[in-house]
Amino acid sequence: MHVYDMYDYGARGYYPASGRFMTVDPLAEKHYNISPYAYCMNNPIKYTDPLGLDTFNVNISNHTIDRTPVENSKNHTYILENEEGTLTTTTLDINENGQVLFPESGFGFTRYGSTEENGDHYLTPEAAAATLGLVTEVALSENSGAKISFGDMSDSNGGAPGGNHQTHGGKNGGSGICMDYRYTNDIFVSKQGTTKSSWFDAETNKSFLDYAKGWGFNQNYISPQKGVWENLPVNGKPMIKHENHGHLTFKGLKR
Repeated sequence: MHVYDMYDYGARGYYPASGRFMTVDPLAEKHYNISPYAYCMNNPIKYTDPLGLDTFNVNISNHTIDRTPVENSKNHTYILENEEGTLTTTTLDINENGQVLFPESGFGFTRYGSTEENGDHYLTPEAAAATLGLVTEVALSENSGAKISFGDMSDSNGGAPGGNHQTHGGKNGGSGICMDYRYTNDIFVSKQGTTKSSWFDAETNKSFLDYAKGWGFNQNYISPQKGVWENLPVNGKPMIKHENHGHLTFKGLKR
């Protein structure tokens, strides 16, 4: 509580007696069509904006991604939430090519492999939002110890890391929307090995790809090794050179 009985919400000052914000939004000059005193474009049921920044609200309960944009913003803030409220908040810088550097680790995920000279962990802002939604949902499922390990994504220019991918921004496209991940055991923990390793669990990996489908990852590659999937209807296409890792491609959420 501050002077004049006003609550300090960081980005704005809130006066509870009238139920209004009494200070100007710090980024109001970027939105001339909206009142500088309006909160979340006058739609607080759909949006949250505690920081007053360019924000992606990622709701894992209904698989939605809603953005509160800020023109010429230098970063994006990702607010992961469910019906109970905010779960995590992550801010990622935007590079000159419009991509964000995905974190090496966080809630429900980590990374594997060495880093290429020009980087190898860049995604489009929307693909990053979907990826955070995916790993958060899996980590909050019945397998609370889940830890998905991601490998190559795209380099800082949106190209294929090391030049050794046909996708990931290579000759077949996929800039900023492709990523490799290691297969998991029966509790959604990624392990080094192949789909023939003793720890590999086909049902769990199928479930992971089902979760991925709910977040718009609909063009995926999986191991072609015989007998692995046991006729399971998997959200992925068997592809050579994917015996020891899977591949996700973000194609966008259906509205």
